[in-house]
Amino acid sequence: MLLSSTGAHAMLLGDVVHHTAHFTHPQWLQSYDVAPESSFATRRELFDRAARLGAVVTAVHMPILTLGTVETTESGGHVYHPHR
Repeated sequence: MLLSSTGAHAMLLGDVVHHTAHFTHPQWLQSYDVAPESSFATRRELFDRAARLGAVVTAVHMPILTLGTVETTESGGHVYHPHR
């Protein structure tokens, strides 16, 4: 879900992310994942969009009030930066 207001953006990533490690390792899957290739592609797409927008991100399986931003690295990967 993407929320936008006056040029600021926030993304609730739902079940797409289960741990902040998924930002660096989007190919890591949960044992109950029924569509691994789709999960990987969805993560990459959402991470790219969040980085492009400079969106604040969080997900329901991350600890409460875990907010941060995503940066795209030179190699095309992603890094999560928690808000302090």
